Amino acid sequence: MTIMLKNNMQPKVADRTANFLASIITGSSAASAAFYGELPVDYAIVIALMSIIATIIGLWIRELVLVKTQGRYSFLVLLLFIVIVIIFISSASLNVYKTIEKLQTGQPILQF
Repeated sequence: MTIMLKNNMQPKVADRTANFLASIITGSSAASAAFYGELPVDYAIVIALMSIIATIIGLWIRELVLVKTQGRYSFLVLLLFIVIVIIFISSASLNVYKTIEKLQTGQPILQF
């Protein structure tokens, strides 16, 4: 978005363009992985569609929050922080559970 603003694009147009590009880029990453054989094609299609839909929903929620808070980004930063903390805690607890399960069954914990 910074490049668009440096080229004298209006801020609202630059924001909308960046939002559109975000939805396309998230879906194309799954398509790229399928093309190179890293993901099964049917799985990549589902991931691409879910990415595009989730990005559109996320951008819609962001716009809704900004309208409700009169353009204050502090609430969005707080909301993002809470989501990151929840993801971190759930990921860490899942990894601890898997490690304990491996220890109990005698499987190696670290594999290279």
